[in-house]
Amino acid sequence: MDFAWTDEQRTLYQHASAVAQALQPVDLAHDRRNWQRLADLGFLGLSVPLASGGMGLDALTTAYVVEAVGRHASDTGLVFSACAHLFAAAMPIAEHAGPALRDRLVAPLCSGEFIGANAITEGDAGSDVFALKTRAERVVDGYLLNGSKSYVTNGPIADVIVVYASTRPEHGHLGISAFVVEKGRRGLVRAAPFETTGLTGSPIGAVYLNDCLVPQDNRLGAEGDGAAIFRASMQWERICLFAIYLGVMERDLDAAVSHARERTQFGKTIGRYQAVGHEAAARGGAAAAVPRVLAARPRRRLGACRVFGENRGQRGCGAIRIGRDPDSRRRRPDDRYAARPWAARRAAVDGVLGYQRYTARNRRPAHGAMNLADVLTGAARRFPQRPAVVAPEGVASFADLDRRVDEFAAALLQARVEPGDRVVVYLAKSIDAVAALQAVLRVGGVYVPCDPLNPSARVARIVDDCGARVLVTSPQAAADCSSWPLAHPLRALTAESLEQPPPGAGCPVATPGNIDPQRTAYILYTSGSTGQPKGVCISHRAALAFVDWAVTLLQASPLDRFANHAPLHFDLSVLDMYAAWSCGAAMVMIPEDAAYDPRRLVRLLIDERISIWYSVPSALMRMIDHGGWLGTDEPHQLQALLFAGEPFPVKYVRLLRERFPHLRMFNFYG
Repeated sequence: MDFAWTDEQRTLYQHASAVAQALQPVDLAHDRRNWQRLADLGFLGLSVPLASGGMGLDALTTAYVVEAVGRHASDTGLVFSACAHLFAAAMPIAEHAGPALRDRLVAPLCSGEFIGANAITEGDAGSDVFALKTRAERVVDGYLLNGSKSYVTNGPIADVIVVYASTRPEHGHLGISAFVVEKGRRGLVRAAPFETTGLTGSPIGAVYLNDCLVPQDNRLGAEGDGAAIFRASMQWERICLFAIYLGVMERDLDAAVSHARERTQFGKTIGRYQAVGHEAAARGGAAAAVPRVLAARPRRRLGACRVFGENRGQRGCGAIRIGRDPDSRRRRPDDRYAARPWAARRAAVDGVLGYQRYTARNRRPAHGAMNLADVLTGAARRFPQRPAVVAPEGVASFADLDRRVDEFAAALLQARVEPGDRVVVYLAKSIDAVAALQAVLRVGGVYVPCDPLNPSARVARIVDDCGARVLVTSPQAAADCSSWPLAHPLRALTAESLEQPPPGAGCPVATPGNIDPQRTAYILYTSGSTGQPKGVCISHRAALAFVDWAVTLLQASPLDRFANHAPLHFDLSVLDMYAAWSCGAAMVMIPEDAAYDPRRLVRLLIDERISIWYSVPSALMRMIDHGGWLGTDEPHQLQALLFAGEPFPVKYVRLLRERFPHLRMFNFYG
């Protein structure tokens, strides 16, 4: 990657540095002169689209400007407040508000006329959106908001507050919605600022909502979009907010090195002593490495990168110990206390969600699975009520799917399926088809998915080739298979036969943990376009290695929704299924009759709030050419786009990049 700065970035950095050097510490609650100077610089709208009154900068250039201001502004609290205003208030409104609300608020937020705040933290809920107690009740004139928010940056002086409240508590994070509450609304109370150890230039306080009536037009996105909107704003914060402390680190390092060159002991400057010189060099190397991390991953959720940056930042700040700094006791808490809440917030979310991200220091899979069967059982244990599969026929939670898998598994054991036996699943894409695949794994078998559109002769060849003795299929296909010319007997099971099992039919189900990860988990057959179809055997270990890598790459979480566009007999569906479940996310099945209907695909992408999409490029090209994907103004939640199976022409990639500049795209084809 080329880390060289562009002329525009260099000019912006120099101009921002000059403006920041002129800022003097003031009490933002009473003196907004510095705030207006940042607005005149364009800082309050760096990443806001040009059409809405901002500068329209990409994430990397935004981070460079934030770094410049953080390095040269003596009031870190002011810069922290400005970033909270931009990333957690202005950006959500610019990206998710309706046209009227966006036109009315975003430009004043960028110009400094309005100050924005983000209100999500509560007494018992930080970033844990599942535990919010603030409620939004639907009424004739809009929504009545009731609850209290704590530690709201800019809360005591905010003109515009983005408030997250639960509209459907029974739906968990999918029942959280986001609202814009403006100063002067009856029932809105902004408390006095807290006394803080650091970031003293940033007013932080509580906000109370007592029957606060908010118009429906002040809702951001649709009902239930709140968690996704919050996550999108955190992506900006987690990259660009850290750039403040990179700037502070560089400033402190410069001061320390300057002191080491001037301070003389025993006849020479202390910088010439090895212990001091090596320490300064190590801190300088760390400071130089962090911008490359920011540049290399400008729109990732950062995960390990952010931890890398924080560790380097803490070590880099140690260089200030080389010299005497009369203001160090006042300044250094800004570095410590402002950086640590993000790590604490991540740890809190991980603790509540019950999973740990897969990192370089933790080589065990995030889901703790040792074989594919463990993925679902672990998800059912940790996320029982969250949706596992969203299909045209309904939604199955992890607990529902787990029970259905047990029913299929009991039937398979009754059919004398033993570990290692091949079981062909010849069903249309559905919740039952997914349950059948998982049941085969649960009893230690090997599943062989077949295209439901395949002619029976082709399925018979696959059954004969893999040596399957059990076929899970529809009643019609079950009746037809008796006439297949097979070299061994075949028993057919149907989903319908599981609805009312005969008395005493239940039998113990195998324990997934006993399955050898080296064994074959499934067999995928090629199309056979060059002759006979060929089966490819994939082991549990090989499949899990791919799934763990994908989850790490995507930084997937329970808030994600994976689109399952590919048929279940395609290898693309392996990621859709197991990567989603390994982190408690939902797999949204695309109906087979909509797989190549471009307008329906675009509609499903928006309506189902898909955040991770994986398909062949031909489907994406049809969505662009004939589905109106690039022309829609409706908000979407898409964060990552994966494609494989065939080449994706570069012109389409460029079109997507121009229309969705923050979309992460991955070519798994080669």
